[in-house]
Amino acid sequence: MTNTIQHENIAKRAYEIYIGSGAQPGRDQENWMQAEAELRSELQQQIAAIAKTVPAPQPSLAATIRQTLKPRGIAPAPATKPAAKRKTASRVKLG
Repeated sequence: MTNTIQHENIAKRAYEIYIGSGAQPGRDQENWMQAEAELRSELQQQIAAIAKTVPAPQPSLAATIRQTLKPRGIAPAPATKPAAKRKTASRVKLG
């Protein structure tokens, strides 16, 4: 399917309109315009139907990685002071 309406398709449809309306002479331009409008409408409906089947665009891999690795406001843990050394009782050896 192309996205243009071919001249011969318009001519064929205009002839069908001419025959369908009783082959009235002098309506060539009206038949042509009607045929063109009908074919354009059909084409637009076909394009719309195809567009519904196309999946929505997905974010790129780079965008997904950036979003995943984006900082989330987590602050590093504060530095802690080294624990004070405990004083231990010295053992006295008796005896």
